[in-house]
Amino acid sequence: MKILYFGWDYNGLARQELNKQTIAEKVIESFEKCRMLEDASTCSLAVCGRTDKGVSALSQVLTLILRSNVHSGIGVIAPEDKSMLYPEKPEIDYVLVGNRNLPADIRILAWAPVPPEFTARRSCLSRSYKYFFPASGLNLQAIRSAAKKFEGAHDFRNFCSSQVSNGVVNHERRILSVELNVHDSSLPEGHPRQMCCLTFRGTAFLYHQIRCMVSILLSIGRGLEQPALIDSLLDIAKTPRKPQYEIAARMLPPFYFYELIFLAEPLVFCEPEYEGLEWQTSSAAREEIVKHIQRMWTEQAVRTTVVTHMLDRIEQDLFPECQQNNYLWPVCHEAPVTPSRNRQPILKRSTEESLEEKIKNYENKKSRKEALLVKGDTDDQSLINESEYNSPFPQ
Repeated sequence: MKILYFGWDYNGLARQELNKQTIAEKVIESFEKCRMLEDASTCSLAVCGRTDKGVSALSQVLTLILRSNVHSGIGVIAPEDKSMLYPEKPEIDYVLVGNRNLPADIRILAWAPVPPEFTARRSCLSRSYKYFFPASGLNLQAIRSAAKKFEGAHDFRNFCSSQVSNGVVNHERRILSVELNVHDSSLPEGHPRQMCCLTFRGTAFLYHQIRCMVSILLSIGRGLEQPALIDSLLDIAKTPRKPQYEIAARMLPPFYFYELIFLAEPLVFCEPEYEGLEWQTSSAAREEIVKHIQRMWTEQAVRTTVVTHMLDRIEQDLFPECQQNNYLWPVCHEAPVTPSRNRQPILKRSTEESLEEKIKNYENKKSRKEALLVKGDTDDQSLINESEYNSPFPQ
C-alpha cells in the first residue's frame, strides 16, 4: 500500500506501545473501523522506511494483510475450510474505503497485491529523502558541488547517530545521487526566501544520516567549512571518531512551539523504487485524493501568503533598517545572524568513541549485565540504567 502523510503532528511512522499518535496506528485504526482486518497483531504490518517524529512522506510503502473479496490471485490467502468463503465479488476499493476513516493529513494513494515473500523494506531497490530549506544567503553552488562527494559507496559512520546496541556495525551505504534544486523561480536568484531542496537517493540510509549530511552541507554553504571536510569525514582511517556537530534540525527549537503543536519539519521520505508492482487506484479514489490535497494546499498557501505580506511590509516599510537574515535558523541550529568568533572548526572538536571502542564498551557492559543476572542482583544501577546504549529505530 502506498500512502502520503504530513507527519508534523505525529510521533513517527512506527506503532508504539504507549503512544497512539503515529501514522501506522492511524492506518490500522482506519482498516479496523471498516472491518478490513480483525486484529492489528496479526496483520503483518511492515514498512519501507521508518520515519521519525515530524517527518512527512510521499509514496511511503507498507504491507499488511487485509480482507479480500476474491478467492485467488497474487497474495490471496484462502482459508482451508472452503465453506467459509463468501461468494466472490469485485475487489474492495482499499484506497477509497481506507481514506474515509483516515485523518485529513494521511491519505492512501494506491495499493498492489504482492506475493508472500515480498517485504516493503527488503524488496525496495532504492529510496529517496528530500530536505527543504531557504536559500538565506547560502552559497548554493558550493553546496551543489560538495554534495556530489557523497555519491557512491562510502562508510558513513561519521554521518549518522551510531549506537551499536541495535546491531548496526556496518556503516557502508551507497548513495546513488544527490541533487540540489531551487523550487521558487518567482524570486530572483539568491533571494533569502527562495526555497531549495536537497534530494538524496540511495539503497538504504543510517539513522539520522540525512540530517548529518545536510548539516555539513549547510555549514559549507555558509562558508564555515570547506568541501574538503566531507572527504576527511568519509576517510575512516583519517577520521575514525565522529566529531561533535549539530545535526540539521529535526524540529524547531522548543520556544517555537505553541500549545504543543508540532511545526513544519523539512524532511520528506519519498519515491521508493520497486520492481514488478502494479499499483491500483480507482478513478473515484483519484478524484477524491486530488480534491482533498488541493484543499489542503489552499489552506496552507493562504497562510503563507498572509505571512509573506506581513513580512514584506515589516522589512520594507516599518523596519527597513533591520537588515537581518534569520530564515535558516529554524532548520539549522548553528545558524545565528553572525557566526560566532568562538566557533571551532568541526575537525578540531571533541569526538565520540570510535566504532571499535563502542563495540568493546557495549560488550563489556553486556557481560557485566549477564553476570549480574546470574547472581540474581537486579538492583545494580548499571543493569537498570542503559539509556546510554538504548538506540532509536533506524531511518
